[in-house]
Amino acid sequence: MRVNGRSATNISTSSGGREKVEEWELPPKDRKKYREEKQRDRDRGVDGTFVWFVEEVGELARALKGSDPENLREEFADVLAWLVSLALYVK
Repeated sequence: MRVNGRSATNISTSSGGREKVEEWELPPKDRKKYREEKQRDRDRGVDGTFVWFVEEVGELARALKGSDPENLREEFADVLAWLVSLALYVK
């Protein structure tokens, strides 16, 4: 995400909400991690991102058959995150 020409991300607040934060506002170790993850996303490309998304859908399907609500929440979150990553490539 770009805000005023700079990279930005969303972070969780103590109240559970989300707040936009510009990349330069992150602590240095988090900025490095953010940049590394963005580069991995670019390197993976649309095809690689789609493969990861499909794998996460499979994990969600297995979680739906189980009885662990925490695992189910995690798998829904993973599917949503990969879907958003994929959507960002084709926007």
